[in-house]
Amino acid sequence: MTSRDAVAAFLVRPGALTADDCDALLRSVAGRPAGAGAIVPDAAGHTLRRSTVRWLDDRDRGVLKRVRTVIDELNAAWFRFDVDGLEPVQLASYAVGDRYDAHIDLGPGEASTRKLSMSIQLSDPAEYTGGDLSFRGVSPPGARARGAAVVFPSYLEHAVLPVTSGVRWSLVAWAVGPPFR
Repeated sequence: MTSRDAVAAFLVRPGALTADDCDALLRSVAGRPAGAGAIVPDAAGHTLRRSTVRWLDDRDRGVLKRVRTVIDELNAAWFRFDVDGLEPVQLASYAVGDRYDAHIDLGPGEASTRKLSMSIQLSDPAEYTGGDLSFRGVSPPGARARGAAVVFPSYLEHAVLPVTSGVRWSLVAWAVGPPFR
């Protein structure tokens, strides 16, 4: 896949959430239990991901409804995948040195039904450096704008580059449906 192919494979929706929505969501999840977003190390001891994660729940119905609306709109306009729901929605934070190496979101077990992935930027881009969402070296134009959503097929390889200062907050969702054939 070339960079040109990667660019054509994702969509950026500015303003998927407002700055007030982002602030309210970050306040809402502040007291919730946080877990390590680390992925089991490989045989060489390399950890694919280092971050902190929290999960949205019924208290976040408004945001969850907006996430579903954005995914459904972009899916209908561009991807046209057979999608019938969302997995639990994750809020991830990446501090200095945190990252998520190149990976795909489609996999065995529960991940086998993922069709579309979405990342919504919750942080003000001035609050951190590094941490860009990247598709084989291409960062989507406009993806760092607060409230912007990037939607892409779950089989598309992507990464979160290491954060070099501050903290990057993002909301991550996966639209699911019958496995690809």
